[in-house]
Amino acid sequence: MTIRVTSWGWERWVVRPNLTPASVGHVRTHPMPLISHRARLALEILADAGQRGSTDPSFLARFTRELLDLVHDGFASVEREVVRARGYPVELARVRITDAGLTVIERPFALTLH
Repeated sequence: MTIRVTSWGWERWVVRPNLTPASVGHVRTHPMPLISHRARLALEILADAGQRGSTDPSFLARFTRELLDLVHDGFASVEREVVRARGYPVELARVRITDAGLTVIERPFALTLH
């Protein structure tokens, strides 16, 4: 069986063997968010940052794709901030973890995509 998987503009074809609930054993009936290992790592870093969140440019550059997905899914939030540095206005992006993001990282690793 071949199925088409689309996600955020990407499309790919996946070949799956014929799986039935009887052959698999247990099938989950409640939705649980699946996130990648890197997205989970980004959430854990945001959780360690606390209420103030993170404005670290190296963190934002390292996890850009994952942070965009996390904000899109509601696990993180971004706030634009303008501060003064040496008399000049500087625009920052402050990223914070949401309550939904905290519940995701409290779940076991077994449900993350790699």
